[in-house]
Amino acid sequence: MEKYNKLSDFLKKFYIPSYVLSPDDEADDAEAVPSSPPESPIIVFINSRSGGQLGGELILTYRTLLNDKQVFDLGVETPDKVLRRTYLNLERLKDDALACKIREKLKIIVAGGDGTAGWLLGVISDLKLSNPPPIATIPLGTGNNLPFAFGWGKKNPGTDRSSVESFLEKVIKAKEMKIDNWHILMRMKAPKKGSCDPIELPPSLHAFHRVSPSDQKCLAWSCSARSKWSWNKLAQANRIRFEFTKGSAKHAYMRMDGEPWKQPLPLDDETVTVEISHHGQVNMLTTQNCKSKSMYDQSSSTNRFSDDEDEDDDSSVDKCEEEFRKFGAADTFKISNDL
Repeated sequence: MEKYNKLSDFLKKFYIPSYVLSPDDEADDAEAVPSSPPESPIIVFINSRSGGQLGGELILTYRTLLNDKQVFDLGVETPDKVLRRTYLNLERLKDDALACKIREKLKIIVAGGDGTAGWLLGVISDLKLSNPPPIATIPLGTGNNLPFAFGWGKKNPGTDRSSVESFLEKVIKAKEMKIDNWHILMRMKAPKKGSCDPIELPPSLHAFHRVSPSDQKCLAWSCSARSKWSWNKLAQANRIRFEFTKGSAKHAYMRMDGEPWKQPLPLDDETVTVEISHHGQVNMLTTQNCKSKSMYDQSSSTNRFSDDEDEDDDSSVDKCEEEFRKFGAADTFKISNDL
């Protein structure tokens, strides 16, 4: 109770009482319960391993300013576990007026690289919530392409109180934008020797499993990914399939959620198949500097990049453009006959 009462009126706009987050924390006299719902209740996920020491410092600052139980270290607890527990508890509290308002207004903040942000977006999509919370991204990785696309910048943020409060001010003013979520399925024949795992597996990919454990002849493997694709040509399709066959190259070089991925290609007459299909939508929070354009919002940016970017952002844009120009099909790529 003492901590809540000492919070500024501004920080109280984001505060969530512990009993709303977990059934293990029942409301009692020891905890101050807001008399009115917070304006912008948030759950914060921070990758403590991102940004050097910045992730750990950011966790300490957020836990100092808010209820420490609404701030989670992704190195300690996974977001799917946290959100499942939270939403099950919110369902249990469906007759609690404060809990219902928090569920209605809830927002997610995630601090990390593009892979970490994609992880959270995938978890939200997989939960299939009737009212999924929108997500704001703190750039804490190397590329930070996802935060940059939605106006949160590319530079690692400050970790002091002033910087955090400045970011929270943007969260209150942010608008929602729907983005597409894509499911990735990869199949390959298990090698006769050696590991079946691909090289440099991106963090966004789930663990491998056999397509048919009961079929001893079926040596195909599959995996799924929680990836957000922003290429215009892909966004116009519902499903796309790549087949890689034996050729002069030994590997196909790809990028997924900003992470490099070197996929081994067949050494015999077998085929490696990568299938990308539409998997619903999730809500992103965007600032006035948002670079992305939504077909659902005519007020969103009509230009890919605004004219008032600083020099650092211009150099980042040039780098992105150069990466786009380098992208091309592998020598072993062919269009499937059944498409």
